[in-house]
Amino acid sequence: MTVDRSASMVAADIGAGRRTDPSPPRFIRLRRDGLPPLCFTGRMIARHDGRVPRAMLWHDIGLYRAATATYGVEIVAQLLVAAPDPAPLAPNGVHSRPTCCHAALFDTLDGALTALESHDASQDVCPGVSAPSLSLNDPATPPAMLLMQAAVLQGFCRDVVRRYRIGVGVLLADIGLQDV
Repeated sequence: MTVDRSASMVAADIGAGRRTDPSPPRFIRLRRDGLPPLCFTGRMIARHDGRVPRAMLWHDIGLYRAATATYGVEIVAQLLVAAPDPAPLAPNGVHSRPTCCHAALFDTLDGALTALESHDASQDVCPGVSAPSLSLNDPATPPAMLLMQAAVLQGFCRDVVRRYRIGVGVLLADIGLQDV
């Protein structure tokens, strides 16, 4: 992805406090699948809530600056779920649960941005849970039906990846890095 400002210029802005939360650093705990949470003291630089109407799966993306002069990246795939009955509406009006949580620290802003840009959002899709399923366990399923199900799943994955990439673009625009 080409940008109109170098990451080092944005890093200087962030380090000078021009593009970050002016509050004092706080304890941040980011969930990770299969690993202990990533914990550090720092500030949020930018956050993108990827929820769009009628989407079953979306990504919330966060970029952080740790007090140790490193950068944190958080990518959380969220799955739309039915509201428990009777339940108050969630703060954003949507009931969801995380299906995949990725978080890491990087020595440089370039490293953090590369991780955001290179994340394969299709890996966060789980057929039958967060995406349309395939009837692979039923030997009576006609091949034409499997092909149709595979095409639906492929389209679903393409939409998830497209929305993730849009989310990264929005996040980069929020911190002053925009596509050329």
